[in-house]
Amino acid sequence: AGAVAIVMMLVGAVLVLIFGIRLLLAGTVVLMEGRHAPDIGLHIPVRVGVWGALKRSWQLVKGKFWRVFGILLFAGLVVNIVSYALQYGITTLVLTVGSWADSSESSTATLLAVMLGVAVVLATAMTLIASLAFISAVQALIYLDLPVRREGLDLWMRPVLRSGGPSW
Repeated sequence: AGAVAIVMMLVGAVLVLIFGIRLLLAGTVVLMEGRHAPDIGLHIPVRVGVWGALKRSWQLVKGKFWRVFGILLFAGLVVNIVSYALQYGITTLVLTVGSWADSSESSTATLLAVMLGVAVVLATAMTLIASLAFISAVQALIYLDLPVRREGLDLWMRPVLRSGGPSW
């Protein structure tokens, strides 16, 4: 029973990975090609809904799975390394000040430890926000790169760029 559970977990993980990568761009497709998306000068032949975005994401990643997977893996590694480095520095600072505040009986040390705790929470939140922004930018670049390579989107954008940009 244990071996069957492990095999099922591995198969499930592979399926989640495959479907996750193939449908990764659905959110970006909705934002850029959705029915209510703003006109930013891209050639969009058909505005799509949610199901159309899933289908479009599947089509864009088709044949480019390993490339998209590699880009996302590298971006994830960069985010994790930077986040861990920042968290390690912050944790070291907290432990140092915390041990000093614990040995000291003054209220100033306690106040400093509390303020440092609040700073740690803020630093963690800022790290998370920066990480999400970076990963979102990577997804947007993947979304723009795939149509350029597959559909010649750059050729459709050339007249818009020559005229000075889209008329928003």
